Amino acid sequence: GVTRIEGDVIGDGSRYDDEFSVPSWENVSEYNAAHYDALMVDDGQFGPGTYGIVPSRSAARSFLNLLTDQGIEVDGSSGNATAPAGLATLAEVDSAPLSEVVNDLLLTSDNMTAELVLKEIGYVTAGEGTRQAGIETVSDQLEQWGVDLSDLVIEDGSGLSRENRITCEALVTVLGASPVPLGPFMPVANQSGTLTREFVDSPVAGRLQAKTGTLNEVKALSGVVDDARFSLLLNGEGANTAEVYRPVWDAVAIAADEWSFEVAIDPEGLGPRPTEDR
Repeated sequence: GVTRIEGDVIGDGSRYDDEFSVPSWENVSEYNAAHYDALMVDDGQFGPGTYGIVPSRSAARSFLNLLTDQGIEVDGSSGNATAPAGLATLAEVDSAPLSEVVNDLLLTSDNMTAELVLKEIGYVTAGEGTRQAGIETVSDQLEQWGVDLSDLVIEDGSGLSRENRITCEALVTVLGASPVPLGPFMPVANQSGTLTREFVDSPVAGRLQAKTGTLNEVKALSGVVDDARFSLLLNGEGANTAEVYRPVWDAVAIAADEWSFEVAIDPEGLGPRPTEDR
């Protein structure tokens, strides 16, 4: 086996561009989203709680440390660069299926994975591993599904940017238009993921499947109860506190659970309030 490396240990993250964080993010901690890249180890850490500026460089450093811990001598140091073409492959590791990646993303609300998936969408569809290429592809797909793009602003993949804009109607449209049912990928009320401690002793416990969203003074929930689709976006002082959002969530969940498809609704009442009324 390998006992010595005469050169350097290099990490190559060039599949994606060198934008490691979304410019419009405000006060986003490394806990919520550290710098991300095509090559990462331990969410960009090279030590417990120690994050690097360039994730591929941190990954190379972590690999070098692992090699030396296993008794393999490394003459050089670690760094990052684009690998030249034609190099021999010594070993490879396959990713988990995309369905498993998305399931884990939605269950745990993994912001960094969401950003990486957005760039991968751009890479696969447009040959560009950039946030913007991914956004353009996602926007095109949403338009094909009948989502009105006039009120839509997509700034990132995770939703951490406060520049994002979307309506409940758009989210409900996505839930209905997706050719693959999205509910099974989402947290289950009082059972899994970010909904483990929500809807305790509720009639929808174990049945409601939904994705949560949380920012300061923002709380969101979109999903399904059996065949009923719903979306709720709360904005305002204290919106992300349990005493504010839980009563609303409970009421909406019960309404969705008791929904009759024979009841007509006015779609105008589901839109955002005019700015002057907020």
